[in-house]
Amino acid sequence: MPRALSSLEVSEPTTVDYGPTGRSASIDGDRVSSGLPATASVGELEASLRSLRFLHSGASFLARLDDETTPVPSTATVLDMIAGSTLGSVGAGQTLYLGLFEDADVADVSLPVPAGTAAQVFVESTAAPGSGESFAFTIIKNGSATSMTVTVSDTSTAGTTTANPVGCANGDRLALRLVTSAGAASAKHRYSIRYSISA
Repeated sequence: MPRALSSLEVSEPTTVDYGPTGRSASIDGDRVSSGLPATASVGELEASLRSLRFLHSGASFLARLDDETTPVPSTATVLDMIAGSTLGSVGAGQTLYLGLFEDADVADVSLPVPAGTAAQVFVESTAAPGSGESFAFTIIKNGSATSMTVTVSDTSTAGTTTANPVGCANGDRLALRLVTSAGAASAKHRYSIRYSISA
């Protein structure tokens, strides 16, 4: 028989407290919408709880979830990340393209993306290129170089940029080009791209 529950506590640290209407609830202080009436059955509350805990886990990723009185925006931006690395060390005077792994052919590693923007690039190498040497990274879109670049030089082993973000349409393909200078030290390389998906 359905019955109203004012609160429901599960294994630590998550506690769910239902509001007076049963339409909203808070999990560890974050307010979310349950969509259930105040007379929901225990089974319905448990099913809702599992969904709420899933949403709560994603709340830090999506910043926050608003209560049911807040208008739902017509568009939203979801953050995602594209990442990869070289399979081994890359020597001096090399040009490679990075997707999930590296290849000399950009077409073999380019990754299709949904509509959005490549907003930030992070790169890291296991060794510095050396005095007067460099590792140059450039986002490649549909086989062509863009203006979004990061250069790691001299004694540095990491770099990042938010300059010249790259806008993409559904199905555009991205890769990261790595060019090591003629006297650069041998190193392994990894990268990540902060990608904002337009939904």
